[in-house]
Amino acid sequence: MPIRDASWIPYVMLAAAGCVDVTTSRTAAAVESSCDTWTVADAIMIWPPDHTMRRYSLDICVTVVPTECPPPAGYCGDGVVDPGEECDDANTNEFDGCDLCRFVDITPDLLPPAESAASGVAITSITSDEAPDATGDGHTIDDTVIVDATTFELRAERDGTSDGRTYQVNFVDANGETGACTFFVPLGLVSQ
Repeated sequence: MPIRDASWIPYVMLAAAGCVDVTTSRTAAAVESSCDTWTVADAIMIWPPDHTMRRYSLDICVTVVPTECPPPAGYCGDGVVDPGEECDDANTNEFDGCDLCRFVDITPDLLPPAESAASGVAITSITSDEAPDATGDGHTIDDTVIVDATTFELRAERDGTSDGRTYQVNFVDANGETGACTFFVPLGLVSQ
């Protein structure tokens, strides 16, 4: 898998699955169903392996593409509430709480400053293919932390006697589809 140019960010990750052991998990918060689609980024690695905790967001590895859901079955937009419709405003006012013949929340979105752009996805667990305090890794523990639904921390270290460390950040979207981003701390860098 090719490594993406990461000159714009100091640390990088892989988008491939590996053999892993669970180290951190959480129950994902319920998210409203969505028609959005997402993709996972190409390979990136974490470097240097200096034993520090690095904070990441799913924004760095998951791109959510907002997609409008198709209208419900039936004739929506005629101004008459038909079977299967919750409302029908004839589509004359987009801010009246009726959208595509369904009631919608028109409360303004007031997001905290650190809110993720990867909305609609939530971390479910983080796994690693190395033990938290393996021989030759700097003798540290708590190498993975889930901060919130889209933010997490990983320790930049690997067992110096192995081929490198792989972390897998597992997530679920609003429709129950699962995905994963994989971060890799290599044993060393290969000269070109």
